[in-house]
Amino acid sequence: MVKMINGIRHTLRSFRNEQRLMGGGSRIFTNGSGIGSDSSMIAANHRMGHSPTQRACRSYTSSAFEKAGVIRNFEISAPSFVQRSTFSSKESGGMDDEYGEMTADGHTYVHPEPFILENGAKIHNAQLRYMTYGTLNDARDNVLVVCHALTGNASLHSWWGDLLGPGLAFDTDKYFIVCSNILGSCYGSSGPASYKKSSKKGEKYGIDFPDVSVQDTVRLQLHMLTDDLEVNSIKCVIGGSFGGMQAVEYGAQAGKIDSPFAVDDENGRASPFVRSVMPIACGAAHTAWQIAMSEVQRQAIYMDPKWNNGKPSPDDPPIKGLSVARQIGMISYRTPL
Repeated sequence: MVKMINGIRHTLRSFRNEQRLMGGGSRIFTNGSGIGSDSSMIAANHRMGHSPTQRACRSYTSSAFEKAGVIRNFEISAPSFVQRSTFSSKESGGMDDEYGEMTADGHTYVHPEPFILENGAKIHNAQLRYMTYGTLNDARDNVLVVCHALTGNASLHSWWGDLLGPGLAFDTDKYFIVCSNILGSCYGSSGPASYKKSSKKGEKYGIDFPDVSVQDTVRLQLHMLTDDLEVNSIKCVIGGSFGGMQAVEYGAQAGKIDSPFAVDDENGRASPFVRSVMPIACGAAHTAWQIAMSEVQRQAIYMDPKWNNGKPSPDDPPIKGLSVARQIGMISYRTPL
């Protein structure tokens, strides 16, 4: 663990020296966006107690990605009637993204029951796209979870690849590393681009997708880890910006012995499912300034005529309004230091 922490520090220090790291305050989260309302962005350490959680029925998937010898096969024996779902998107052209190749690649966990959100809304067939790296040990406890920032995806190798691999901070010879796309994202997990279960015309949620919170996306990830990958415990959860908020939430939901996700150790004593967290560049809660910045970004999108009162055309989206909103966001969470 010390080696991993030192590796992260060394890499961040190198990025700063090269002026590649421009800072990293909290990202902006918007009401009605499918990512979560500002009021839901209160850190887990400001809450007391736990909300009810559902236990999902077991399902099985596998991760079998090969990339430069870093990603190893991880197979789970599955009944013949269980389907394995893999999705890969390859698009050419477009603007390069700072995260690298932005695809929805990975395997899919589908929650077997309606997933009840913190605000009481339900998502049917809620799914998460995720990727794994390294090999799960026999004790199923050599697990690191890496959480991406607001606009990231599950492809850890494409945005923190310098930290991933044999002998590096995220040592694939030692750890089994899991990275999941967040709930409400556009990279494979359930979100506004998903189809409504109740729709007979194949309609997508769009603006009708319910607001989701950090608590919601982490709770669904915990179900994926325990019920799909059958992980016994997590050594550490790491994330920056919105990923840092997820790391804090992991600690709140599964870092205590009285958590619904608590496990027994080798001596039969109750132990937390999550043993440690490493939140980076995130705050405990949104400030009034951040909430105001969020609203200004929303207004920039609303002002674009192509927003069309929340029903934009997929073939002609409000790019100009979104571009201005993104520029505001970049200014708000980056500094010259």
